[in-house]
Order: sequence, then structure tokens, then C-alpha cells
Amino acid sequence: MPLVHVNMVSPLELRLVIIIEDGRLGNQLYQLFHASHLAPDGLCIIIGMATISPYFSGPNVLFISNLLPACVSSPLISVLVRLRFCLRFFLRYFPLISYLPPQAVPPVPSFNIHKGFLSSILFFDDLTFASSSPLCSVGLHHSLTYTSRFKVLIDLIQRRITSLTNANTHNRYFIHVRRGDYLHWPTPESPAVLPISWYHSAMSLILSYDPHAYFVYLVTILI
Repeated sequence: MPLVHVNMVSPLELRLVIIIEDGRLGNQLYQLFHASHLAPDGLCIIIGMATISPYFSGPNVLFISNLLPACVSSPLISVLVRLRFCLRFFLRYFPLISYLPPQAVPPVPSFNIHKGFLSSILFFDDLTFASSSPLCSVGLHHSLTYTSRFKVLIDLIQRRITSLTNANTHNRYFIHVRRGDYLHWPTPESPAVLPISWYHSAMSLILSYDPHAYFVYLVTILI
């Protein structure tokens, strides 16, 4: 199975990218972004991700969960998610279509893709995200956009927070304190979790620029 190195700025000529939900909200957002940009002139079919599908759209993105009723899509997606592991194994030894296997994303947004017989069709598997720099890439053909439902949700949250805090929107900062699985990932000896002192330092820096800063915390304890 030939290995092809692909840069997101100059992707393969893919006509179809298939991605099956893997991971939870954070991983899904990364998967959605990367998969949609690997086929700028094709179609990206996403199976699952019902949590985010009502809030994001793109000119080349199709959420299966938006097409089928919940009573059909939920069991179907549950089966396909379980079959993902079988598909991984199958494509390694019978490369009918191209396959993007699990791998770490380096600081330069690029991937190693196993090219299949039908090279214009790609099965996009899960990734290990080591850097957020791909989100800052330039030269990408398409941009994901927020749907009207997302804007309504944000406006509702803003109004609720404003009524509780009386803080000006321009002085409001959200902080996500990730604990939970990060206490042991990627290894218990060297976890990815940040010390509390890091958050204090970041808040102090923001306060130096905005003395009226108001911080809203989101603490993830269990995953």
C-alpha cells in the first residue's frame, strides 16, 4: 500500500472523504476541520457527530445524521462506529480505497495517507492531535461556518451570563480547565494536564491588558 505525504495547503485530488465519528466533542471538531479540507473540490461525508452537526456547515460537508430520522441514524451510526475497527484492518491489507490511518499531526499541517486502488476516495480515521497550528493554516479552499442554530445558542448563553455577572462582553474571558483523562494521558508519568499555576499566569497576563477582565471557568473533571 503506497504511502503518500499530503500537505493540507496542497491536498490530494479527492472526490470523496468518509469519516466515522471517533472520540468526543474536541476530537470531533478537529476531525471535522481536517476532513473537510482534504477534499476541497469533492464531498466529505460524516457519519455520526450528531452533537455538532446542527451547528456547523460547509460547502463540501454532508452530515448523515442530518438526513435521517434519529430512530434510524442512531442505531445505524452505532453499528458503523463499531465496524470502523474492521474497516481499518481491511484497508491495511486490501487497499480498495485510500486510507488515512491514526497518526499525530505535526506542527506543519500534513498527513501520511495510504493510497488505495480507488485513490480519489479516502477513509479518514482518527488522529492524535499534537498541535493546534493546523487551525491557523493559510491557503485553504473552504471554511466551515456556523449555522443559525449556533448563533441562537451563543446569544442565549451570552444573555444568561450577562444577567448573572453584569460583565461587559468585551471584558469576558472563558477558561477551560481540562482534568479528567488528561491526568493520565498520554502517559501517567508525563500527563498533558497543565498545572494550576499556568492558568494563574495566563490570567495575570490578560489582566495586565484588561484590568476589567471577567473570567468564566469550564472545568472538565470526568470524561
